[in-house]
Amino acid sequence: MNYDDKKRNLIYFLVGINILPHALTVPTWVIGVSAVFLLWGLSHYYRSWPLPRSGFLKAMVALGGAGIFFQYGTVMGQEPATALLVLMVSAKLLELRKFRDAVVVILLCYLILMAKLIESQSMEMTLFMVFDVLLITAVLATLYSSSTQGKIRFLMRRSLIFALQSMPLAFVLFVVFPRFSLNLWSQSKKVTGETGFSDSLRPGRVAHLAESDKVAFRVSFPERQPGSVRGLYWRGLVLTLSRGLDWDKGTFQKGIPVSPRAPEGGDAERNEITQDIFFEPSPDPYLFALDWPAFVGFSGDPTSRLVRTSEGKTFESKINLSSRLYYRVFFVVDSRKVKWIFFDPEIYLKVVGGVSSRVEDLAKEFLGNGKQSSREIVDRILNYFTSNKFRYTLKPGEMTDLDDFLFSKRVGFCEHYAGAMASLLRLAKVPSRVVVGFQGGTPSLLNDYYFVRYLDAHAWVEFWDSDKETWMRVDPVEAISPQRIAMGAAAYSEMVREDVSGIFNTQNLPKWLRGGLGEVGERIHLIWDQTESLWVNFLLRYDWSFQKDILKKWGVESYGRWVFVLAAVLLSVMTVVFALFILRGSHDHNEPDLELYRLLCDRLARAGLVREKTEGPLEFWSRAKNKFPQANLLLDSIFEPIIESRYGRSRLDRKKLSELRYLIKRLRIQGRREEGQKPKMLSE
Repeated sequence: MNYDDKKRNLIYFLVGINILPHALTVPTWVIGVSAVFLLWGLSHYYRSWPLPRSGFLKAMVALGGAGIFFQYGTVMGQEPATALLVLMVSAKLLELRKFRDAVVVILLCYLILMAKLIESQSMEMTLFMVFDVLLITAVLATLYSSSTQGKIRFLMRRSLIFALQSMPLAFVLFVVFPRFSLNLWSQSKKVTGETGFSDSLRPGRVAHLAESDKVAFRVSFPERQPGSVRGLYWRGLVLTLSRGLDWDKGTFQKGIPVSPRAPEGGDAERNEITQDIFFEPSPDPYLFALDWPAFVGFSGDPTSRLVRTSEGKTFESKINLSSRLYYRVFFVVDSRKVKWIFFDPEIYLKVVGGVSSRVEDLAKEFLGNGKQSSREIVDRILNYFTSNKFRYTLKPGEMTDLDDFLFSKRVGFCEHYAGAMASLLRLAKVPSRVVVGFQGGTPSLLNDYYFVRYLDAHAWVEFWDSDKETWMRVDPVEAISPQRIAMGAAAYSEMVREDVSGIFNTQNLPKWLRGGLGEVGERIHLIWDQTESLWVNFLLRYDWSFQKDILKKWGVESYGRWVFVLAAVLLSVMTVVFALFILRGSHDHNEPDLELYRLLCDRLARAGLVREKTEGPLEFWSRAKNKFPQANLLLDSIFEPIIESRYGRSRLDRKKLSELRYLIKRLRIQGRREEGQKPKMLSE
């Protein structure tokens, strides 16, 4: 079949627009080779450049496949398979010789889109999916149409109708077909997220992390909120090995079994607050949770078998966190209601590497006569910071050791104060440790929803209160810069920028621009983030457990997952068979254009031209004209209105149907066709 250049251009455009979203996720050289293939194909049709020979093209594809294998170490899995698919589809553009080649390329565009959806189900990607499905379907319909002039809008509308007609079946499959969770499709070696947290604390590391405005996770409180932003401390990891100003995680923390969830209705359950965490991709295993976490579990996993914890009440994931996921945390506000296990106090009193005598003397001043309580020593250290004009700054600069911070520069970020205070507590015989995580968060338009960004990264101190027999949190930054804790990192950073004089000071901007557009832009950003979060949160929550709850409300009791998989497959097959049965039975009565086409095929078959089972009407039309060139005008007058009625906008009225039926019946072979003789077709 010969399809015109406009349809071919649409196919190139379609492939290009489907490869584009993969530009940042597949290897750059794959995108480059694909672009070369696409441009080569366009140059062939616009500038008559020769197409590559079949052997050369096969060699290029083989080299591309080998390159993907060496890059990923396999061709299995989501990422290498997607890269291979992109490469193959672009190479197929150099083989657009026949009609079926075009059909194959268009259908492969559905697969390219599906590969992208497996990787990302963001709001932007979902909107693109809706548009792209309509576009691919429209181009496919255009391929079967006799002309493209003035029909794009019509074909897009028809694609929309097709999509709406498929919605009932899609809805049933969405509800019935079990949704797999826990990164089934995302076991990727390539990490898409970043946190910057590590097993150590070095001066400047958290400050560098806090320069990023990227969202780390979102959180909602479905039942009740714990209080103001001031009290939101999201613990991620506990550091126990002190080296003065530097801290490391060490190997002292004991791994402990995850405690089972408190029974419903009990005292423990009533004291707990629920938080739902929607976590962004991260290379680290830390599961951040609000102080003090009692239980962490992934969606659909009430046993917490995929989580491990330690005596520091931090939780880590046993599975890859390279994609977005959702987990639920139950926590208590009062640390005295936490069951702390027995620990060796010597571990939390040791400072390795040695400190100067000046620092030791300072710690002795805090210790006094040894009769002070741990709380009193904590207050003395905080008072030392405030009375000696220590300052909190977002850019503390380089710091060599504890002496440099305490006695020379006296400025620092949260990590400096946390590391210094925890070491001084140890030297003053108070067990202490450093906790790293986030503090605060940005409230959204909804009261129970916050998003926590990397600029909220924070470090604080925990000390053992011997009187209350519990670990207590103390944040030296709250004493030095209470505005930072009360306002949150985002608002505090904005305030600091406002105080900076210069041409970039926003105070120099017009009021309507500073207060008007700025606020509108921020609000639009919040609305978009809220909308995307609701969508992503729904997808993350919508797992097998959620489906079972829905089915249970409909009176369907819980069965095994694979029972529903089998039921969904059988339902799909039965639907297709039923649709084919209905369509087959209604052909002759409801589709007169199809009836005419069958009559035409029968006539041409008698003339020696049999339509192949997979042959489309345009290809069959082209083949008929080549075989019977003397009847081209008559074949055009029959094929074109039938195809236009079947795939275009016009419909055949009774008069036109009678006319076409008359023309088809008048198609006859002149004389008796003998073997080896070319048959002739006459119009009369």
